[in-house]
Amino acid sequence: MKIAHFSPLPPQKSGIASYSAYLLPYLAQFADLTLFTDQIHQLDETLSQQFPIRESKSFAGPLAEGFDVSLYHMGNNAKYHSQIYELLCRYPGIVVLHDTNLHSFFGEYLMKQGQFAAYTREMAFAYGPTGLNHAQQAHFQRTPFDVKRFPLFERVVQKSLGIIVHNQYSKKLIERHCSRQTVAHIPHLMPPIDRLPAQAEAKALLGYRPDDILLASFGYVSPSKRIHVVLEALASLRSRASLPRVHYALVGQVVEGYNLQSLLQQLNLENVVSLVGYADETHFRSYLAAVDIAINLRYPTLGETSGTLMALMAAAKPLLVSNIDAFAELPDNICVKIGTGKDEQAEIEAALLRLIGNPAQRQELGQRAFTFASEVGNPLVIAQKQVEFVAKIINDSNE
Repeated sequence: MKIAHFSPLPPQKSGIASYSAYLLPYLAQFADLTLFTDQIHQLDETLSQQFPIRESKSFAGPLAEGFDVSLYHMGNNAKYHSQIYELLCRYPGIVVLHDTNLHSFFGEYLMKQGQFAAYTREMAFAYGPTGLNHAQQAHFQRTPFDVKRFPLFERVVQKSLGIIVHNQYSKKLIERHCSRQTVAHIPHLMPPIDRLPAQAEAKALLGYRPDDILLASFGYVSPSKRIHVVLEALASLRSRASLPRVHYALVGQVVEGYNLQSLLQQLNLENVVSLVGYADETHFRSYLAAVDIAINLRYPTLGETSGTLMALMAAAKPLLVSNIDAFAELPDNICVKIGTGKDEQAEIEAALLRLIGNPAQRQELGQRAFTFASEVGNPLVIAQKQVEFVAKIINDSNE
């Protein structure tokens, strides 16, 4: 089977780029791959030595070039996925939909280019008069853009021959809106976490003492990651409990408008919390090795499966996650699930207090998470399932 494979690739700063790079050698055991991507001259030499790689804009379609099918990796970042989207619309194929919610993609792809009419057409196409009215009201700032209510995946799903998603929440959501589409739930892979430094060594490299308790959240620092609630919880714990030296690292860029500095000053946490900013691969791996408790909260979510979450499980780290959507699908015994209601802060405080004082429980939770991720995220099994799904779609279309 010959597959034209479209995805961002390293060194592009995209979780989907890393996902594809990890999975490609396993996919190659079941299919003949040609890779198509942007910025071809900047790519990792390891991939170019293993696969033929071409610029996406050179693609003339699967029929013209003798491919059995195109496989498109679609996410919500217009910088990396605009050309993939355009090719999908021109040459329908199978889509690995990493982000069920594509509203921000179309916001950047269309609205930032001044194409408001095209945006309203998308909203009308997907949601009829309700979507059209909301687009107009939001454009004139009469109401906020309701990204959660209008995920805008419909065009991509309609243009696809089949859809692969990473969780059951996304599968059910798509099937509810687009009942005629064929959707497969194939879990997110567990990335290879090898040659991590020892925890004490990593802490020393980052300026922490071996007995410091390091909490960390990874990825873009935004309100949906519930960072402000975690900060309130930390301040509350410090005011009423005797804690060891606890530090909280925010490993990722802070989104525009999320003013944490004033909150840190207000809560007297400036010496406790580190705004690390974007971390390259080496720095990220150091924090991955050093962290004692990982905090991976999301509310509201957009239906995504977190690649960072899988990396943390691969590193056998104890996790706090929000008990909602795809995160609620995780087994209860591999993580601590935090509710999203009025008791969210109290639940975070109780979980942190329990885990900070119980290293054995931290180790047990981390090991269970690793075992789970190893079983469901085996890249060879995932590659085989993806190719089997591709073959099924091809066979069904030929009947």
